[in-house]
Amino acid sequence: MTVPPNSNLSRSELSAEIEKVRTHMVHLAGEFGFLHPEVQHCSKQLDSLLIQYYLIDRVDRTGE
Repeated sequence: MTVPPNSNLSRSELSAEIEKVRTHMVHLAGEFGFLHPEVQHCSKQLDSLLIQYYLIDRVDRTGE
């Protein structure tokens, strides 16, 4: 489920990956608790994916 930064995923592919990582993180948090290292790792992955998504969205909307 890891997507490297600056990958060439489309907005829809990123959206799907965001949902996969989010779902996995919620499952892990329910099983192990929010402070478990694997949950923290998923959270960082999710942060990275969200940043990529918002950067693509900004470029699409503003052309910057």
